[in-house]
Amino acid sequence: MPANTMNILIVDDHNLVLEGVAKIFRDIPEVGEIDAFNKGAPACEALQSKRYDVCVIDLKLPDMDGFELIKHIRRQHSDAKILVCTMLENAAVVNRLLHANIDGVVFKMSAAEHVSKALQAVSAGEKYYCPRFALLEQQFRAKRKRRGIDASCLLTQRELEVLGYIAEGMTSIEMAKKMGVSENNVEGFRKSLLEKTGARNAAQLVAYAYESNLAGSGSQ
Repeated sequence: MPANTMNILIVDDHNLVLEGVAKIFRDIPEVGEIDAFNKGAPACEALQSKRYDVCVIDLKLPDMDGFELIKHIRRQHSDAKILVCTMLENAAVVNRLLHANIDGVVFKMSAAEHVSKALQAVSAGEKYYCPRFALLEQQFRAKRKRRGIDASCLLTQRELEVLGYIAEGMTSIEMAKKMGVSENNVEGFRKSLLEKTGARNAAQLVAYAYESNLAGSGSQ
């Protein structure tokens, strides 16, 4: 095996996707070994004993959240390139991806050529967004620019804290315990956040948090 070949990790809950992506990669001369898993847990085990140059990750796995797997990869191999391959295109996910520590995004509806281009780009140290994701990124940035006065300037410190925890996926009970307040207090903060940001539900609050660079404020 040539010294410059890449070890690839693919994690996706659909076997057809695993086989399809692996087939595309095998046609690339620089690709060496390819390990494929349909769950996050065995992938985490493999990461403990083997170094992967590029990790191709789905966000929707049966046993763990894809973003948690991304964090795990970064802890194990900080220099690994991470390419997300997902079918999720909603606002909350796109905004999280824009702020995640990853190297590229390819939607599953993309043509095979974009999957190949993405691997070659990220392995060369470049960022790669498939055309569809690049378009959504432009739309979100334009929307943020049109927003004008940012509603975050109207949020109290407690509301910012709750918003950060919501973005992390915490429940109201978990937030109440962490903040040392009642669950009713947390629900009050949630209601106020909806009113001030114009969001209609938790998913839109998460999108707002990432769009406004406020995700993670609860941990500060």
